[in-house]
Amino acid sequence: VDLFGEKEGKEKFQNLSILKSNSKKAFLLKYGEEEGRFRYNEFVKNGFITYSKISQSLFDSVLLLLNKEERLSTFYGTLNHEESIGSSIVDFLNKELMLVIEFYGDYWHSNPNMYSANDIIRSRSAESIWERDEVRKRCIEDLGYCVVIVWENEWHSNPNDVINFIDKVINEQRIKLQKNH
Repeated sequence: VDLFGEKEGKEKFQNLSILKSNSKKAFLLKYGEEEGRFRYNEFVKNGFITYSKISQSLFDSVLLLLNKEERLSTFYGTLNHEESIGSSIVDFLNKELMLVIEFYGDYWHSNPNMYSANDIIRSRSAESIWERDEVRKRCIEDLGYCVVIVWENEWHSNPNDVINFIDKVINEQRIKLQKNH
């Protein structure tokens, strides 16, 4: 937005985000109609990866903050698999600490620092994406979990701040759960 202005900057960011995704549109843009269709079908046949590589670097860092017992109750994509809570598959789960970390991609979750409420992302308004995410978060919290949201942009620009914040939340969860036992 700073380089190209509001409209063109958001457009360029959206196009870049699409190219980084594993969507059919991304395959067609990268490889052309015929090759893109073939590669996309192969990708679908071999199974979708539902997590971003960048989120896994965050979760690998968080894993180092946990003790041995806590690590045994931790689930995320490249460690073992993503786990469900209720009807939601979560990005990172530590069952012992009752901790969920969701990694919000700036495009997929319509980062409010980059999009306005009326912007249309994947045929939906940014506002409706925010509302859906908030309902999902509350449902997980209602099951007793602490939910931390990390935005892609935050992780890129301030990884140490993100890790320090999560470390603080982990310690708070330990204290809270010790009091309840």
